[in-house]
Order: sequence, then structure tokens, then C-alpha cells
Amino acid sequence: MSQSMLDTYEGDLKALGDDAVVVAPCSGKLNLDPAFIRPGAVVYRGEVVGRVIQRRGCQTVVSRFTGIVERILVEPGSKVRASQPVIWLRKI
Repeated sequence: MSQSMLDTYEGDLKALGDDAVVVAPCSGKLNLDPAFIRPGAVVYRGEVVGRVIQRRGCQTVVSRFTGIVERILVEPGSKVRASQPVIWLRKI
């Protein structure tokens, strides 16, 4: 999946055939759960995979799909913007 394809999506749900991405719910600093930052990890729909830390608190990053982690798209600890793809999944 090319970066330009990922950048064209907006909102919570993102899917292209067998691929899907988990997105940041808001802008801030990304903190991913260590269990999900390796390719091959299984993520279930509704599972909290991390948090985005803001000045006024934090919001959870929730997967809308069940899948296998193909690639982490943003380094943990980096700043993200709202709706930015952070994890690329292969749906199962």
C-alpha cells in the first residue's frame, strides 16, 4: 500500500480489500502498546492498541478491524495528527 493511498482517507474506517489501517483519533504524541509494534502481531476489532497523549489528557487508539500487523506506519513517541494512519493491518 503506497503512502499516497494512505493519505487519501479521512474518518475512522479505512479499508482496501484485505488491507486496513488503524488511525490516530486526534493530534498528539503516539504511545503504542508494545504487544502491537511488531509485524505478525494479531489485533482484534475494538482492541486498544495505544494512546495519543495531548496537553489536556489522552485518547485511546482503537482498531476497527481484526487483522495481522503488517507494518507500523509511525514511530512510537512521534507526533501524529487526527486520522493519521499508524498501523497497517492485513485483515483476517
